[in-house]
Order: sequence, then C-alpha cells, then structure tokens
Amino acid sequence: MKKKSDKLDNVLSDEDRALFREAVAGVRPLTSSRQWIAHSSKPVLRVRAPVAELDWDVYPQQTLPPVGGEDVLSFRRPGIQNRVFSQLKRGKFHPEAVLDLHGLYAAQAQKETRQFLSDCLKRAYGCVSIIHGKNTGRGTKYPVLKNQLNQTLQACNHVLAFHSAPVNRGGVGAVYVLLSKGSLKDREEHF
Repeated sequence: MKKKSDKLDNVLSDEDRALFREAVAGVRPLTSSRQWIAHSSKPVLRVRAPVAELDWDVYPQQTLPPVGGEDVLSFRRPGIQNRVFSQLKRGKFHPEAVLDLHGLYAAQAQKETRQFLSDCLKRAYGCVSIIHGKNTGRGTKYPVLKNQLNQTLQACNHVLAFHSAPVNRGGVGAVYVLLSKGSLKDREEHF
C-alpha cells in the first residue's frame, strides 16, 4: 500500500517541493491542542486570571451520586425560569466558546475547566459548551471526567444552569452551561 507522500511525489516537481519548504521554513507545530474555540465575533484573547478568585462553593451542600456514561447531566439554580432552562435543554442558546476535555487526566481537566469558566466570565459569555466524553477510563465504573465536571459546575456559583447537549451537538458526552451575566464591574470584584 502506498503512502500519501508517495502519491504526492509523482505530482510535485522538485521546484515545487523547494518552494514549499521555503514557504514553511519558520513554521513550528502548535505546542498544545487544548485551546478552546470562540464562536462569536468577539476577538479571542486568552486572559489568565487567578482561578482561586472565582466564587466557588467550597463546601458543597451534598455529595452527588455518580452519573453513568449514558445519563443526562442537568442542573439549575433556584430562580432560573422554566422557559430559559427549556431553551438550554433544547440547544436554543449558541455556545460562545467550547472546551474539549478529551484525553486529559482528572486534575488537568478540573484546572482547565476552572480556567475556562474564569475566562468566559471575564468576557461576559452567557452560554458555553464543555465536551467531556462518555469514557469510563480504566478500572472505573463511572465516567471520571463527566462526574468531576458535574461536581465542579455545581460548585461554581456563577454557573446558573447546565444540561447535556442536544444529540446532534455531542449529546450526553457534552454539556451546555449557562453563566451569570452581571455587570462587568460586579464581575471584576470576583477576580
């Protein structure tokens, strides 16, 4: 079986190859694939803020039962209107940013999630999406990242509600998160 590069050898001349190598001479591969994607017209700037300054519920009210790989994640704080929560569940809000946690260990995923939420709150994003997957990992009965994300999102007082994404946008392997949108001045007090 021929490699793709073997097929290209027949198509490209030596002169074309030299031009290509010259054009990409200073290019380096990306160091990390863990970048989140903004889906808005706002410029994407990664602002690093101390994560500890976010308003986290340090002592959760209850220990949450484990969630299975095919279970739906769903949570809303008191005061969230039924209509708003229904729109979130049906995917009517367009996520302004997406974070993909695939391939991360639990500690890395939690750090990335907290930083992502911090960045999104600073930008006053209303709805974001976090892809966690359904994989249970080795030797565990329940999906590690999904359960950790459930705990983390409920512990963040700036998360108003979240629900598993619609089937065509990740289903039970992703979650849509509705964030508080207070005034920018109010937000800066928490960072």
